[in-house]
Order: sequence, then structure tokens, then C-alpha cells
Amino acid sequence: MPAVRRPVARLALLLLATAGAARAQVRHHGHLWLNWFGDHALGGGTSLYVELSARRADHGTTWQQQVVGLGLARPVAGSYRATLTLIGQRSFPYVDGEPGTTVTEVRPWMQLQGQRRVAGTARSGWQWADRSRLELRWQRAEVAFDVDGDWRNSWRVRRQDRITRSFANGWYAGASQEWFMGSLPWETGPLVEQSRSSLLVGRPLSKSLRVETGYMLQWLARPGGAREFNHTLVVSFRSNAAFD
Repeated sequence: MPAVRRPVARLALLLLATAGAARAQVRHHGHLWLNWFGDHALGGGTSLYVELSARRADHGTTWQQQVVGLGLARPVAGSYRATLTLIGQRSFPYVDGEPGTTVTEVRPWMQLQGQRRVAGTARSGWQWADRSRLELRWQRAEVAFDVDGDWRNSWRVRRQDRITRSFANGWYAGASQEWFMGSLPWETGPLVEQSRSSLLVGRPLSKSLRVETGYMLQWLARPGGAREFNHTLVVSFRSNAAFD
């Protein structure tokens, strides 16, 4: 085998061995998420960022999480905007046998996000967007059920890449991949804490409001080496109505 291929082969064997060892600890769940994302111009290039999320587990019958966030966004260079936001979040146990304590979390984060046309011309229907986010996480309590308990009072980095293709009458379809990487993994947990892979379709409802829906596969590294796969139906409303 050529030398350049040996590291790839070793990595593939390691991943297969890890997946086989964790097979008995894999959990699958069906979730439903309803989101609202707002980017409302205030004047002078500044906009108000709003994030609301109702996340239900067990096929929508029990709570998983409740999220409320407010922030400010400003242009920085080209298509890129910087956002500073404060999030409040409540997480609930949704697996049988887990403790019944809810976890309240406060999370300020900073984000850099941009988008551009791809595949050649300015009229191309393909568009790529990326965002990088740095979060400071503070939780009221560390409990066994919460996957993020290992990251209490720490930093986390999130990276998302998304590509969409526009069609007639405003419709578009796309896919995205987001990675969650925790700080100091050699002390508190794995480097990759979570992954979200999504397929989506969307369309405008008005000049300032659009809706997206699709399937998201959420993978989480649970405490104790378990792996969790959440199969999630996501419905998101995105508004850019101006307040100025």
C-alpha cells in the first residue's frame, strides 16, 4: 500500500473498531424542533438577532429543550457579519431511567457568518454559507442525563457549512453540516461532542419571512462512551423584517 494511503487505512480501521465497540450503547430517538430566527434591521448597519426554539422529544410528546436568545449583529467585511448573543436554555431528561432534574443554562456567544454565490456566475442558483461560533457555557447544575454536563463552565466552538440551490418561485433546497467541539478535550471529554447533518427545503412566505423544513440527524457523545442519534423533523421560520 502506498505510504500516503496507510494513515487513511489506519484511521478507517480505528473508526470501524470504535463503532463496533459502542454498538451496544447506541440510542435512537425521534424529535421535533420548531424554530424562529430573526435578523431585524435597527439602522446604521446594526440588526437585532432573535432566536426561539421549542424542541420536543419522543416524537413530540415530551420536552427536550427550550431556547430563547437575543443579540446584536453588525457587518464586518464583505458578506460577513459578527453577532453577539445571550442565550437562555432549559434542558429536560427524555430517556427512560434518567434523573428528572432539568438543567438551566446561560450561554453568551460570538459568531462570524457569511454567504456567497458558488459554481461560477453571479446568477448561479448555488449558494454557500458558513458560520463559526465561540460559546461560553454556564449551567446551573451538572446532572447525569445531560450530554453537555461535562462542558459546564467551559468554552465550545461550533462550525457550520451550508449549501443551497435555488429553484423557480422562490423554492430552494440544501444541506448543512455542523460540528460541536469542546474546549480542553484531553481533560473533560471528546474533541467532537456533537454533529448535526441536515437536508432541507424552503420557500418565502412574504418579502421578509420564509419557512424551511427538513430532516436533521443529530449525533451526540454521551457520558460513559454511549452514542445517541436523534432523528429530528425541523421546521424553521426566518424573518428579516426591519425595525428601523
